[in-house]
Amino acid sequence: MIFRATEEIADRFESDGVDCEIEENENASIVHLTIKLEYNEITILFISTDDGADVAIRVFDLASFPEARMDAVLRAVNTLNRAYRFAAFSVDEEKDRVDVRADLPVNTADVAEAAYEMFLRMTSICNEAYPELMKAIWSD
Repeated sequence: MIFRATEEIADRFESDGVDCEIEENENASIVHLTIKLEYNEITILFISTDDGADVAIRVFDLASFPEARMDAVLRAVNTLNRAYRFAAFSVDEEKDRVDVRADLPVNTADVAEAAYEMFLRMTSICNEAYPELMKAIWSD
């Protein structure tokens, strides 16, 4: 089932010429946007699990790293979490990668506009954070 927020978000992106895809499974409907940034490419997911405005925003695998650099990456992620208010960075220790997450407020009046604003913020944040992560991964 495709939830209301998913349809509204996809319509908003498509009306602005931003290509996206919709995925649906048993528990969620998801808008996928793949964006080329200055240093890398990311896929932003807008995940809805009901017909409300509760939408989870996720970027998986912003950066991958060798296990030996775990301490340096954790320090960089802590620094990034202090620097950015609208996104939270985390380390997936099983996959040795950095993920980014955000959520739309449940009481959002216009879920599509809020999602579009977060799309702009997340692309900017990921673009700015990536070089900092690369320094942590590749510096001695």
